[in-house]
Amino acid sequence: MMAYYLANQREIALYEDGVFCPTLGSEHLELLARRPERFAIERSRLQGGRLVLFRKYLQTIVGQIPEPATLLDIIRPLARFMRSLPPYAHKATHLSDAAVAIRDTFPRARGPAALLFETLPRACGFAPIAIASQDEGEMDDYLRTLVAALRELREAYRGMVEDFQQHLARAFDLDPGLSLAPLRQMLTERFRDLDRYAGDDRQDLRTFIRRLTASHHEDQPWLESVLTLLGKSPPQKWADEQRLQAIDNLSDLAVRLRDPLDYKRLSLLSRSNGHVALL
Repeated sequence: MMAYYLANQREIALYEDGVFCPTLGSEHLELLARRPERFAIERSRLQGGRLVLFRKYLQTIVGQIPEPATLLDIIRPLARFMRSLPPYAHKATHLSDAAVAIRDTFPRARGPAALLFETLPRACGFAPIAIASQDEGEMDDYLRTLVAALRELREAYRGMVEDFQQHLARAFDLDPGLSLAPLRQMLTERFRDLDRYAGDDRQDLRTFIRRLTASHHEDQPWLESVLTLLGKSPPQKWADEQRLQAIDNLSDLAVRLRDPLDYKRLSLLSRSNGHVALL
């Protein structure tokens, strides 16, 4: 069975308990050896003009697709793309309706043809499209919407991090248009060594200063480290609630750091030779 599958994998779809498996992994092989009755295969030789359009649009998102493409040649890189999205993209709710619908319905696809011509068109706001349809305009509109939604999913995490970078700049009255490197440099210069003068009752403030002025990361990992502190977990795994909580935490800590009296005390103590904890 495996020899047959591997020899014809560009045309064969595997199903486990009736659910389409776009890729074959070791977990499938182990279960297949013990419970073959849970699996089924379907061979599809669908090719032609419909798939040429899919290939034309989707390879800008999922990478190179063989030519001429089979149905499975389209589905498998699309499935890999969906699996490669960071957890944040699978949880975010502030995305477009099409992006959310594609994300949520993709794992429940009944099969390759149903996914491309029924499930995904519905998610994009279109009626199911006949495989043999010759309406190029309808296909173009659907595929443009699909690619835009996939691009939105791909950019969701990066967009969230860039948005938080602007929040960080605004919190300290800096230009939100600053790129990451100068923003980091300004914050480091402003708060370097102030952590040691924050008393024990300001442990959270001390930790925040240390994270802002840390020098052992590149710029992007540094920003993600700051976000991890503010959101209590890595930002890749955030849901929208954690994103909003992190913004609140940033505002609170920034207000305390920007307090004229506290900041003046910290600055004066950092320039002195004494090692006096701020009361």
